[in-house]
Amino acid sequence: MKDADEWILAYACVPPTAASVLFFSIGHAVELYLKASYAKLSGDFEKSLSFGHKIKRLLSECKKLDKTFLPAYEIRERPFSIDFMDGRSPYSLPVEDHRHLIMNQGLYLVAKHLPDLKYMSAPWKSRPPERQSILGWTWPDPYWIGFFREVRSALGDPPTMIQGLLQDERHQAMLSNATRAFLCNLFSDPTLDRPWPTPAALP
Repeated sequence: MKDADEWILAYACVPPTAASVLFFSIGHAVELYLKASYAKLSGDFEKSLSFGHKIKRLLSECKKLDKTFLPAYEIRERPFSIDFMDGRSPYSLPVEDHRHLIMNQGLYLVAKHLPDLKYMSAPWKSRPPERQSILGWTWPDPYWIGFFREVRSALGDPPTMIQGLLQDERHQAMLSNATRAFLCNLFSDPTLDRPWPTPAALP
């Protein structure tokens, strides 16, 4: 899990205006944690690698193997199928699907557009380039605290290099308060928990 945790660390440490790095980093961490989960559940490491960036399929396959896997998280077909970055499209959804999209927009974004998130200023292959785009975000996003806590719990809370970093005063001194709070709250270890700061909403 070292590679996945390095992507989480990248997400937490870059300036919040670096959108390409933020979204690709957290999306790649999601992908790698789900691949690790699939490998554990299926016993087939090689197949876990064959999913590529297909986060929606990875999550679905993990749930097929274990009905209790991440019960609070799902990617619904109807919200996923629309161009939800066009500000008008989500309003065509039924109320429950619209609410689900809003509550889980980070997961929908990385699941549908991960390969393109490295190229925020270039035309995307995953959506028509002529469409208008509305994208807002919060950094650090507390949504990912719950997600990674649950997926790490499903994996048996494996050791992570982030915990070692947080226990090292020299490294702690290099982290902003928001970054340190986000990283500490990723883990259920009470010695690392910190009050959660109010994040800034960015356009």
